[in-house]
Amino acid sequence: MSNTNTLYCLPGDCLVKCDDQTTGLNGTYAINGYIYASMAGTVELVHNSDNTKTIEVLTTEDKRHLLPQMGSIVTCRVIAITHNVVRLNIHCIDGQVLKQPFRAILRREEICEDEKQKVSISDSFGPSDIIVAKVVGFGENNNFLVTTAHKELGVVVSLNHSGLPMKPISWTQMLCPTTYVKERRKVAQLVSTSTNNDINQ
Repeated sequence: MSNTNTLYCLPGDCLVKCDDQTTGLNGTYAINGYIYASMAGTVELVHNSDNTKTIEVLTTEDKRHLLPQMGSIVTCRVIAITHNVVRLNIHCIDGQVLKQPFRAILRREEICEDEKQKVSISDSFGPSDIIVAKVVGFGENNNFLVTTAHKELGVVVSLNHSGLPMKPISWTQMLCPTTYVKERRKVAQLVSTSTNNDINQ
């Protein structure tokens, strides 16, 4: 009778050392003598009665283990901004609120659909902005890669210096309710208010 252990993993995690008795199945790949996870999910490591082992990564619908997948629509908070990337925390996946956030990176060329190399990050996002994005890949150090290069993606909540939400007045500008100063943003053209409220509670 086989003995099964279940572990949690993210893409790129090293799972086990590769040898003649270990076979990687779905959601894994082997390189340089080790088996790695190729997707997010749970790891099923089975010890068989003939002393061989099989390992695979399985996705799950269990909300306790909800993970971003390719194509997932995620709601994120801006953590830091540099010249080339926006660093984010993912707080919701497809409308489901997470107990713990995942880290994500939005590259400058993934902000808009047009004139990607001319986009200014500082004219698109601000500190602590809440944005809706789409997962497009997996980066280093367990960072998910996201894009806002669609009209329905971008900033959905932006706060002024007093912590009050600014009002979107176009797809490229928001208005401060106290100073009436306009600030540039990459504003989402479709807003899910229920998702925004989940993040700001």
